[in-house]
Amino acid sequence: MTDLLTQIEPAAKVTSSMIKTAIRNSYAAPAYQTFFEVSNDTGNRIKTYADAVSVGIWPSTGHQVHGFEVKVSRTDFLNEMKNPGKSMPIFKHCHRWSLVCPQGMVKSDELPPNWGLFTFKDGSLRNAKSPPLLQPEAMTPGFVAALVRRAGELDNEIVASAVQKARIEEKATFARSMEHEIHRLAGNHSERAATALKFMESFEKALGSSIYSFQIEEYAPLIALMSKAGLDRSWNGPSQIAKQLEASAKQIRDAIKEFGAGVVK
Repeated sequence: MTDLLTQIEPAAKVTSSMIKTAIRNSYAAPAYQTFFEVSNDTGNRIKTYADAVSVGIWPSTGHQVHGFEVKVSRTDFLNEMKNPGKSMPIFKHCHRWSLVCPQGMVKSDELPPNWGLFTFKDGSLRNAKSPPLLQPEAMTPGFVAALVRRAGELDNEIVASAVQKARIEEKATFARSMEHEIHRLAGNHSERAATALKFMESFEKALGSSIYSFQIEEYAPLIALMSKAGLDRSWNGPSQIAKQLEASAKQIRDAIKEFGAGVVK
């Protein structure tokens, strides 16, 4: 009983999706094309499904068709072995047929002699028993239609995945752009705010008192006028104007002394 529990324990940690992903990775394009949940026919002629069917695409693969049964529970495996012929409607069209299960769940001698065994562990498959080459019957139009249907669904899945990926990337790009713009604007406002604060502090220091918003509206046009008139420049500032006025006043006083005050009416 302890040995049986030891065999079953790994299966509880593995899902069929994990195994199917490993099958797709092992039988991947462009050498292979792998489909899942493939029926033997279409419409009301469906009798059974294969968990996976891989078709060799390159000549080097012999264009072989490989069917897979996926089991993650020993109970399901034992039930399958009670009626292994259930898979015959698809099995008969395959060059090889294999069971895929978690490592340690099934022994190779528990399988029919014409079945192979692949075990799953740590995301990959191991060939525990090579599947023998069978003599498949020619594919029926119904089985071909079932494969084509799965191929179309796979294409739709790829397209939908690509569209979804593009949408996610577009949203991410837009979000990054918005974030950059927000930081840029915030940075600009921060710089302007810091400059304005520094100007206010310098102005209040020079004025000798605090100013308020209503005073700023009064002072701003005067400062703008001084700037446009060039009075904020050293060569045309108040000191220079004062010197020029003093020089003009002296010239006028000298002229009055020379010609007399009566000249000026």
